[in-house]
Amino acid sequence: MASIVKKRRKRGTTWYISYRVPNDTGVKRQIWLRCANRREALDFLEGVEEAEKKGVVYIPKAVYASTEASSPKGMTIAELMEEYIRSYGVKNWEPSTLKTNRAIVRNYIIPFIGNILVASITPKFVQDYYDDLPSHLAKPKHLQKTPPKQISARTCKEVHKILRPALDMAVVWGEVSTNPTLSVKLPKQSKYMREFWTESELEHALSVCDDELLYLCICLVFGCSLRSGELAGLTWANVMASKETIILKTSSIYIDKTMQRVYKSAIHETGGRDIIQQFPNVFGGKSTVMALKKPKTESSIRRIFLPSTVARLLLEHKVRQERLQALLGGRIP
Repeated sequence: MASIVKKRRKRGTTWYISYRVPNDTGVKRQIWLRCANRREALDFLEGVEEAEKKGVVYIPKAVYASTEASSPKGMTIAELMEEYIRSYGVKNWEPSTLKTNRAIVRNYIIPFIGNILVASITPKFVQDYYDDLPSHLAKPKHLQKTPPKQISARTCKEVHKILRPALDMAVVWGEVSTNPTLSVKLPKQSKYMREFWTESELEHALSVCDDELLYLCICLVFGCSLRSGELAGLTWANVMASKETIILKTSSIYIDKTMQRVYKSAIHETGGRDIIQQFPNVFGGKSTVMALKKPKTESSIRRIFLPSTVARLLLEHKVRQERLQALLGGRIP
């Protein structure tokens, strides 16, 4: 006799319908039909009991009804991704992340599995999907002149970073009972050594640099391990350097903003969240704009020790700026 069974798992409660049907030799075997919630189990119970009387396995029709988008089991991956971005991404991602993740979904998720029903996704299906991705060519970037390469393991990882939380949300919505991406393995990323300047190369670059501002920027990047966006977003309010701090060796800079090119549509969609200031386009760009914004992660907000030699260069540069300010009648940000 078919019965509803409730099981507690680490990731929440799971509902099943337990029943028995004979196999090829006539021996009855137990079947477990996984349900999204108790209501769905009650909806399926009558059909399971009829199938049990006939001695056949019960298959919920909604699982394979791709046209029933409004049914509890009818949401496709494409619909899930659209709803996930709308309900979570727009509210939580920064503009550049929103634009990037949308491109990942548009180029590497929807074309491959967009029409698949969420309820029919299994761990094996996801594993096959991840294993198959690297055999396809990557989407060429805007104005890319070189031929596209195969989809990289890094891109597969980015796909997983979006698909996994989206399917977590599908579990909460009752579209699927468990997340099928939890047990899959991603393609291995090949490790490579980053290229970096040697001490002699840095000394040579500084020796041939005749631009005072560029010289200062090189010293800041190497002396404070700054990213280019953090360097461009550095303001005097974040610099703690004076003759006294140089003597005491306590000079520092505080990184709490960065400069980045951002899509205007993403800024509008997110309501300008985390954007401190937008700058006018010098070359008349239509889709993007340079913006001063908060760092992407909390860990990027930090205080960095400022070497005395770099601190002196900063103070000298500030004197030059003040003289220029007096001539132009402007102000130093």
